Amino acid sequence: MSKRRAYGLVALCILITVPAAVLRFQAQKSDNTVEICISLKETREMMERFPESTLENFLERCRIAGVHTLAVQDNTAEAPLDYSLALLVDSEGPAHILAGAPHGTLVVLPDAPDLHNRGLYYSADIEEALKIRGARIALFDRKLKSYEQVYDIARALPRHAVKAHTISLREMAGLSRKAMLARWTRSVHERSCRFLYFRWNREWPPMDNLAFLRDLRQNLKSDGYVLGKLPAPAAAPFTEFPGRQARLALAWLVAALAPLAAVLIVKRGLADEFSLASAAARAARLWGSALAVALLAGLTIPFLLPDTVFVNGLAQFRGVKAALALPLLGAGALLFEPSRIEALLKRNVTVFGLLAMGAAALVLALMLDRSGNFSPFVSGPELRLRDALENLLGARPRFKEFLIGHPLLILGIYMHISGDERGKAWALPCIWIGTLGLISMINSFCHLHTPLAVTLLRTAHGIWIGGLLGAGLAYATKFIFRVRLTVA
Repeated sequence: MSKRRAYGLVALCILITVPAAVLRFQAQKSDNTVEICISLKETREMMERFPESTLENFLERCRIAGVHTLAVQDNTAEAPLDYSLALLVDSEGPAHILAGAPHGTLVVLPDAPDLHNRGLYYSADIEEALKIRGARIALFDRKLKSYEQVYDIARALPRHAVKAHTISLREMAGLSRKAMLARWTRSVHERSCRFLYFRWNREWPPMDNLAFLRDLRQNLKSDGYVLGKLPAPAAAPFTEFPGRQARLALAWLVAALAPLAAVLIVKRGLADEFSLASAAARAARLWGSALAVALLAGLTIPFLLPDTVFVNGLAQFRGVKAALALPLLGAGALLFEPSRIEALLKRNVTVFGLLAMGAAALVLALMLDRSGNFSPFVSGPELRLRDALENLLGARPRFKEFLIGHPLLILGIYMHISGDERGKAWALPCIWIGTLGLISMINSFCHLHTPLAVTLLRTAHGIWIGGLLGAGLAYATKFIFRVRLTVA
């Protein structure tokens, strides 16, 4: 492809993706209302254990602290004061939705019994509540297979579904106050949860629970959120478009092929031996070109998939892990000469080679597992480091970008064009591993439930921190080679 055509394609991508990104950002900025709901039954039980105040007085304090909804497990309770009612369906059941019930939200917890086989309630009741009475359904992260049935019902009316978050009593026992506060805030800020089913800590007296709730309110308000009743389903700021499966396939191709396009740009730049610019300037220019390709590709994905079902978690970007692994393998095939790959495949298998292949496969498997929202391979110290980065920067950059990908990509490019033969031997392996940063950048935009502003901020932090680390590595390499040359 000629430079003129390449520039034209880039300009077209900018004209398409930037306005769409602005519209997406504006829609998510207006989606800033958070509804906090508490259980009337759990509140009564807590007040019986700690009779510090009357139930009515405590509920009034909760309302002042930002709680607007009470969850009930039947349709006989009346909301005191000016609370809204939500129907809570959990493992204790049974609960039934009757015609005319005033519940504005259906809160079906992941541990609720199977809705078809256990007779808890019928899907027709839910559909009637959603269609006729304009109710909403709060959707939590799926943990049990039976919870898929709730998602199946919500997919028919995506504007009535809202992403929800809660912390179970069992999880609460193992979390510190600071960790719980960070988790509640992160669910709103990074995962677009707008309905919080707040559960009281059984070890704390009512006033300590209330103080925690006030701290949560302060955190959310400082981030620009408003506590209140969620708007009606018709006011949802997103929309639906036809051809979702075709758009998903196209978005996956963008995520898988864009890193390879960036690698080709870097490879052609490395072959340019007639540039008069310094090695540092050429390395910065090539890295910047690769970043631009990755960023445009990342913005293309939310442009292709702006639907409500992606924002509220009813549908997900399929093939995220494949879009991580395949471009990394493809980048290796593009960077290394076919003769080198063929010679490597023809080599005799040794114990060391098997161990190296096993270690590489293990690293790749861990990387793919950690690419999701939940992973058992994240240690306690790493979680604390993540929280510290998030508190410091507002959005945590991904380790694959600022700690591994960007620094190694810069180092590899610099070593290849610096002219030192000893450095060139390690240049291509560094560039290959460094493409992980570009792949991870695009992968961040595939998490469509995350607000676009958060993704852009996370990406920006990854770029400037990774750029500083990469520049430091390049300078250290230059210094080491200069010392060795002086000694020799």
